[in-house]
Amino acid sequence: MSRASQVANRRWKNLSVWRFLRAFIQHPRHVASVVPSSSALLSQLQDIECLRGATSVVELGPGTGETTQVLLEALSAEARLISIELVPEFVSHLQETLLDPRLQIVQDNALNLLKIAGCYSESAPDAVISGVPFSHLSVEQAGSLVRSIHACLKPGGTFVAYQFRHDVREYADELFGLPQVISVPLNVPPLSIFTWSKTESILSAPPRCECSLSRKRGEIENHKSRDIR
Repeated sequence: MSRASQVANRRWKNLSVWRFLRAFIQHPRHVASVVPSSSALLSQLQDIECLRGATSVVELGPGTGETTQVLLEALSAEARLISIELVPEFVSHLQETLLDPRLQIVQDNALNLLKIAGCYSESAPDAVISGVPFSHLSVEQAGSLVRSIHACLKPGGTFVAYQFRHDVREYADELFGLPQVISVPLNVPPLSIFTWSKTESILSAPPRCECSLSRKRGEIENHKSRDIR
């Protein structure tokens, strides 16, 4: 890497950390940590088996895009990634820094997953990767989100959640069964990566949306929704 590239990369990371901290202060219930994803977590995510050969992936809670970049690097040139982010500061950062044509950034609440998937994908996703902090959600919200993830995925699809706490298992184990668990002790703070597979058929396809879709690079489709409270 050239010196200019190193300087640009360092500036990008510094901007990412500052925006993450500011968003955590302004939206503490929507942001899981005071710092972006660590290299320890990213190295684990880039080896996720389900990304190999995937054509459609949904990411929930990309934050400042460190995980998004790793997912894009792991996906094929023909794959599509839909990243759903609620926090406006993060959406702006993603728009400025990630200009990959395979990426669709959607500013909305993850609880609207089924509607969003119906709008932006012609087929059920192969995987849903979530950084949404389930420990910050109410019982009703957490249960609703996991049910939406399960309904959204194609048969044999994969749900991956990286979390500081194990709250997500209270909802996901009932639908998906027991997960594979990988501990990431070097992350700050330490976290776990939970991976479930959907074995049964989808009962109904995600609802289609009549919204006007734009495929322009870097464009964001805004959906009006309530914030998670």
